Amino acid sequence: MATTLGIDGLALKARVRGILNRHPAVGLAVGVVRNGGLEFFYGHGLADIASNSPVCEDTVFRIGSITKTFTAIAVLQLWEQGLVDLDVPANDYLRAYRLVPAKAAHRPATVRQLLTHTAGLPQLVNPSSRRRARRVGARLQLPDVRGSRRRSRCRRLQQWSQECQGVAGG
Repeated sequence: MATTLGIDGLALKARVRGILNRHPAVGLAVGVVRNGGLEFFYGHGLADIASNSPVCEDTVFRIGSITKTFTAIAVLQLWEQGLVDLDVPANDYLRAYRLVPAKAAHRPATVRQLLTHTAGLPQLVNPSSRRRARRVGARLQLPDVRGSRRRSRCRRLQQWSQECQGVAGG
C-alpha cells in the first residue's frame, strides 16, 4: 500500500506501533500532508477517555512547546526564499506591536536572537574577531561534563535537539 510519496502505509503503521511499544500513549495521530492534502493518517488510542472517543483525523491536540519548532521552521523557510533576513531587527517585520529593549543601551533584538532565545543577552563574542573570542573564552569557566552525572543529561538534550532537527527536515 504505497502512496504517491513512496510511503508504505503498512510499514509506517508498523513503525508507529513499534514506537508505541517502547513509549506508550493514550492517544496519538500521525499524518503526512502533501500539497495541502492528507496523504496518510494513522490514529491510535483515545481522544477522550471519558467518552471513549477514538483518535481520528479531526481530533484536536494541544500543541504545547512544539510551536517553537514550527515557528522556527516557518521562519527559516522564509529565510531560504530570501523573504526574511535573520540578522535585522525583528521590529522591521512586526506591525501589531514593537519589541522594547530592557535597557536603552541594548541593541534591538534580531530575528536570529528571537529564534535562539538570546535576545537581551550581551554579545560577548564577535564571530569575526578570533582574538577577542580567545580572550573571552579564556575568561569563561565552562564545566567539563565528561565523566560526570551531567553527561547523561547532555546526551538527552542532544537527542532531543536531533529529534527537533528531524522534524525540521535537517
